[in-house]
Amino acid sequence: MPKASNHEQDLRVSEVYEQIVQGMPTRAILQFCAGKWGIRTRAGEYLIAKARQELVKNASVDREFSLAEEIEARRELIKLSLESGKLQTALNAMDSRAKLRGLFNKEDPQNSTEVINIVGTGFET
Repeated sequence: MPKASNHEQDLRVSEVYEQIVQGMPTRAILQFCAGKWGIRTRAGEYLIAKARQELVKNASVDREFSLAEEIEARRELIKLSLESGKLQTALNAMDSRAKLRGLFNKEDPQNSTEVINIVGTGFET
């Protein structure tokens, strides 16, 4: 069987990618590859590896976008909470936003606004 073109290879990787996303076990994907394209186990494993690389790359981009969305949502919540005088809600949203940004060390409870709560002390704006 002749080697697949780059375009055909990309199409195969896309099909394998979809099967991975759908939760198909590796053995089933290898059987699919053998049945559909007549390729051996090693070639199927190569397609699976390429598809997994794409999956990791896409997940990284999706995670960055999702994180940016969540931080922006909390910025808006902080603004609305402060405007309506709901200072505890604003403080909780600030705490959540800081955690999303990785500003708190999870092992150190002193790095949390849950411990150092300034609402009601005259420091609020």
